[in-house]
Amino acid sequence: MPIAPPALLDQIRWPSSAFTDPQPDPETARRVKAALGAVPEIIPYLAPLPWLVDAFMALATYKPRHVPPNLAEMVHLVVAQDNSCRYCYGTTRTTMKVMGFPEELLRKIETDLREAPLSARDSAALSFVRKVSRCNPRVGKEELAALAQAGFSREAVAELTFLASAGCFANRLATLLAVPPDSFEKMDGAVGRLLRPVLAWMMKRPRPSWPVPPPPPGAERFPSLGEALKGLDAAPLVEGIAHLAWESQALPKRAKALAIGVIARGIGCEVCEVSARRMLLQQGLAEEAIDEGLRHLSSAALDPFEIRLAQFARETIRYQLPQLHLKCREAFQGLSREAVLEIAGIVSLANCVTRLTVLLEP
Repeated sequence: MPIAPPALLDQIRWPSSAFTDPQPDPETARRVKAALGAVPEIIPYLAPLPWLVDAFMALATYKPRHVPPNLAEMVHLVVAQDNSCRYCYGTTRTTMKVMGFPEELLRKIETDLREAPLSARDSAALSFVRKVSRCNPRVGKEELAALAQAGFSREAVAELTFLASAGCFANRLATLLAVPPDSFEKMDGAVGRLLRPVLAWMMKRPRPSWPVPPPPPGAERFPSLGEALKGLDAAPLVEGIAHLAWESQALPKRAKALAIGVIARGIGCEVCEVSARRMLLQQGLAEEAIDEGLRHLSSAALDPFEIRLAQFARETIRYQLPQLHLKCREAFQGLSREAVLEIAGIVSLANCVTRLTVLLEP
């Protein structure tokens, strides 16, 4: 039986306010505006934790070299809708309208890809990225081979997987924080339609990529990703983001490694589970406690916060709204703003990298 398409934009139930307050930072806003030409309204929510701004902006300014721009935009739409991210879905849809995508095409992509007026190649790519996002079941070598048969090069397949996985990061980040819809969506109204030619021109202007420093030699958190993303500009980008996340002080490293391991185990990513186990061993957790924590989301060797985080991390792999937001309220209760942001960031990053590793299927 075919899986029903995910909810449309106006069907997504979203909290009336975010789970943390925005904290505008003039210097961050200046840098973001220089890179994008505008400041997305999610940025002030991320500003208290600089690595989240770096991660969001690095992925937002990534320039695909093996996937055509129009296809990349459609990938963003399909993944944002699949993850029920009201923030990303709304901004992506409005961006596409401004860039000239017909409403009829967008609606067909949202409701039934099989009926959308797309080439067989584009249709295959969008079906693939939805499977990467949904990860139920996890994409395997058959799906990768099917894309190759549809005419995509190894690099294009890797880039499609990266775009889908990066979308899972941004979507979860905005969803877990319940960031309100961006006022940019008003550009889909009458005034926006008058301004579309100017806005489209501004969007198509060359923009600099957001720099993320690479980790020091030997400090990679997920060494295998370099092989998975070989030949792409995304390869050093992901490891750079992972290093910034690891070195951040808003959460204990052991708690972060545990969240990564729980998501890796839940999603069936052996590569990332091996990396998480190595991190946990380095943080002093014994093998037996690691096994117990990943299997049961609890252990006498774990403190109450680690157990709480492990249980929450498992909920972020595949979810339904508004149930996920109820879990967020429970998980974030009594925590500092920085801790809430780091929890959202770490589990979003883990959901990204554990999907990327499908490229390592033998």
